[in-house]
Amino acid sequence: MGKDKALVRGDWEGMRKAAEALPFGLGEIVKELSGPVDAAFAAIVNRIKGLSPEDAYDAGAKKKADKERKESSAQFSRYLKAFNEADKAARRATLSARELAAAEVAELNLTADQAQKVLALRLRTIAGGEEKDAAEKRTQARERENDLLRSAQDEYSKLTLTEEEYAAYEVRNMNLSANAAQSLLGWKLAAIKVTKDQKKAEEDRRKAEKEAEDAERARAKWADDAFDEALDNFKKLTDEGQRVQQEALSPHERFEKERDHLKELLAGEFIDEKTYKFQLKKLLEDAAREMPDAVAQTVGVQGTFSAFAAGRMGIGPMDRMARGIDETAKNTKKIADLATQWGVSFS
Repeated sequence: MGKDKALVRGDWEGMRKAAEALPFGLGEIVKELSGPVDAAFAAIVNRIKGLSPEDAYDAGAKKKADKERKESSAQFSRYLKAFNEADKAARRATLSARELAAAEVAELNLTADQAQKVLALRLRTIAGGEEKDAAEKRTQARERENDLLRSAQDEYSKLTLTEEEYAAYEVRNMNLSANAAQSLLGWKLAAIKVTKDQKKAEEDRRKAEKEAEDAERARAKWADDAFDEALDNFKKLTDEGQRVQQEALSPHERFEKERDHLKELLAGEFIDEKTYKFQLKKLLEDAAREMPDAVAQTVGVQGTFSAFAAGRMGIGPMDRMARGIDETAKNTKKIADLATQWGVSFS
């Protein structure tokens, strides 16, 4: 009996250790149930020994023992159920479908012939399922290949076909009836035409706006160019007019005009007194140099008249010549007076 107890104890301990090592959290469940199972195991050992609870306990103890025995038995049943489920999960996780079928058939306690037949049926079922899975995978692979090929064809068609041709290509690949395909293609072509018309109208509008803008810019440029040309001509004419007027002035008139300008600059403090005198002296020198030789010889710096020089000039009647020389003498005397004041010599 001691040997049987050791054998049972050894099998039990080995089974519990294996169950507590199960993966996926199942081992933890077995550990939680291990404590109550020890009581159930003790009751089993007592039964193997041939002992009954009545031999050791009184009626109250017997009632208590019966209750504990039932609870222990229920706990042990739950433990065995958890262990079996954990064992099946471990098998499914580690064994192939054929290995799992062979293990399950071996646990049915059938005869060799029966076990062989049941295993053959299960293996056939497994083979059918595997063939079905393989067929589905092949179908999915073909579908992926067809999708990739169709996508490549669509991209190529978009690049090489017109919109109308591509619409026909799309409808042709929809596997519709002839009437439905014709109706759908008609609507697609109508939509394409409307889109193109709208696009062309927008392009025409933008083109017209651009042409109007270009025309406006050209008109503005022409007006600017015409204005610049007119302004340049006006400046040229103004400069020419001033030059002609300047040339038409007598030396005395030019002197007085430039002298007045110097006075304005001096009064506005744009030049100082020294600069004013220097420029005035220069004007007197310029006026002296511009005086005609004949007049310079005829009229002295004091404004006297030389009849001999006038006769040599051949000017005509004496009275007319006298009046002209008298006017010239007046202007020359003004310049001579200023020249005397600033030390300018006309010789």
